[in-house]
Amino acid sequence: MGNQTRVFVVHMTVSLGSHLFAKAKETRMMTEGYAWIITDGLSSMLDLMTSSTIDSMQGVLGVKPYIPRLKDLEDVEMRWKRELLLKEPNNKMNELNLFGIRVNDTTWALAMAVERVGPMNYRFLKPQTSENSTDLATLGTSEMGPRILRKILNTSFNGLSGEFHLVEGQLESSSFEILNVIGKGDRLTGYWTPKKGLSQELDVAKNVAYSTSMANLRKPIWPGNSITKPLGWAISTKGNSLRIGVPVKEGFQEFVEVKWDSQTNNTTYVGGFSIDVFCGVIGKLPFAVNPQFNAYANADGSSAGSYDDLVSEVHHHEDNGTEFASMEFQALFLC
Repeated sequence: MGNQTRVFVVHMTVSLGSHLFAKAKETRMMTEGYAWIITDGLSSMLDLMTSSTIDSMQGVLGVKPYIPRLKDLEDVEMRWKRELLLKEPNNKMNELNLFGIRVNDTTWALAMAVERVGPMNYRFLKPQTSENSTDLATLGTSEMGPRILRKILNTSFNGLSGEFHLVEGQLESSSFEILNVIGKGDRLTGYWTPKKGLSQELDVAKNVAYSTSMANLRKPIWPGNSITKPLGWAISTKGNSLRIGVPVKEGFQEFVEVKWDSQTNNTTYVGGFSIDVFCGVIGKLPFAVNPQFNAYANADGSSAGSYDDLVSEVHHHEDNGTEFASMEFQALFLC
């Protein structure tokens, strides 16, 4: 790679994200010149994070679906707070977040679909598989599943999060909020909509052209308490490939499959759905990235250890007889 990227998009749970940003701050990757963007998995849960986690995320940008403040939503939130206060007075989660609101809408959608299907047969069909079949191939399926699925895909109603409507099986949001983690919490920087792009307000004039310019948002504070927009890259001092350590696991090979040559003690193939998605994403980058996947395996191709062992070995450059011993790794592929 000629350049080193300094823009990171983080799609994780709160527990993993908290550890990631703590390590990022520790390794000075939350300083000027870096840009971090979090998806709704983290941006919708900022209220639940500890002060130390928020402190390690200063300057992060977040994106989450915009939910209009409807009266029905306000009524549900009021009942939620009242019930939670009675049952768990010490619970910090006193606000309904995006996931709670969408759980409500999804439950209604499922109930409406089942009601439209009518009386059901609850039998499950067991697939004809061999003993060596993968984990996914052994799962049974409900006879009523396809009918319920068709009804759900055609379900449309106004829920707590706005219009509930699936497009190609996915719940689409028409508008997104853009947040900036500053101080003890977050600040609204602006919005993104399919028709207008980036803007400070949702009710922009109809004749405004589509925009991708950050100038249309409130100026964010970037990592390192900087107001200067990061370049997104830095010149690399080495021209190496992006070496990625891949753990070897049994089962679920549809997602990550590793093949190993015990004679040469080398990885011969790394593939699967997760690898394909990763390669597809980096293929869209505006600069060349040459990934090199290497299995974390023993001489016989079996797993050389746990995730913790893999992380420790990469960090300490330990020599355990695997092909990892002579390599300087830049990333881990954990799936």
